[in-house]
Amino acid sequence: MTKTRTWEVGFTISELLVVMAIAIILWTLATMIFIRPQERVNLDLVVTTLAADIKAQQTKAMTGDGGSNYGIHFEVHRYILFTGTTYNSTDPNNFVVKVDSPVQVINITLTSSDLIFQKGSGETDISTGHDGLTIQNSSGGSSKAFVINKYGSIQEI
Repeated sequence: MTKTRTWEVGFTISELLVVMAIAIILWTLATMIFIRPQERVNLDLVVTTLAADIKAQQTKAMTGDGGSNYGIHFEVHRYILFTGTTYNSTDPNNFVVKVDSPVQVINITLTSSDLIFQKGSGETDISTGHDGLTIQNSSGGSSKAFVINKYGSIQEI
């Protein structure tokens, strides 16, 4: 006498494929939901920090702190806060602020990539109305443009 099994224990391949497909879809959605805000936070952090540094350098120049001009030199992955009429890369008093990848500074239209605030007045050396730069997140494609006028006022972010 042979017994016929009427009930088998286990999963079929089609059931496993359906469960795996659902898991992959959920993982993809979760990744998209959590990674996009992080890219925006990185960009917003650099923009906020740079705006504060621009205002701080202008304030130092206006108050006569140190009796000199103050400025910011821009490069793709960093900007440098400096004192004096021109940027000197060997000055030990320079303060470097790194802009971590994938965020970068692009489209710099400032003279010599420098924004210099004049001692006493806090005005810049911008003579064409306004100049600026763009902060871009290269992985997400989002960007924010800084437009700065002669008086050192940030017109647009």
